[in-house]
Amino acid sequence: MKNLPLEKDTVVQRINGIESEIAELQKLGMQPLEVFSTGNGHQLAEYHLHHAVEGIFHIGAHIL
Repeated sequence: MKNLPLEKDTVVQRINGIESEIAELQKLGMQPLEVFSTGNGHQLAEYHLHHAVEGIFHIGAHIL
């Protein structure tokens, strides 16, 4: 098994993406419940959460 170096740029890019998704989730969290529940807030929250977790998995896979 070879020890390959971590690519810092790859990890930083993923972290930036995760931070962006978290910022979008925070914006959704600031909406009143009535607005969130009557619009597409649930779908947007699911989308951003999915992408944030996916970024975490990509970092983990890169490290492994």
